Amino acid sequence: MSGGIERRDHALEDEDVERVIEGWTAAEVLAIHDFLQGLCERLWGRHETVLIEHLLGLDELDGPLERPARSANLELALEEPEQPF
Repeated sequence: MSGGIERRDHALEDEDVERVIEGWTAAEVLAIHDFLQGLCERLWGRHETVLIEHLLGLDELDGPLERPARSANLELALEEPEQPF
């Protein structure tokens, strides 16, 4: 990676992040924020089911991510609230 940053278990240490972002202009920060926000939304939209399963600990991370069918969705059963007396 450029800037002398080494990859450690897929995460950057706080001091690495600070070293990378120091000196960024407001325009650069905004552009990167917008890009990452769009990337997160796209990843979530494409892999929502897999990500939810991972967050709930129901997954196996050994295989590659596959793009699910458009109809794939985790539906939660809604329970009607009990009426007060």
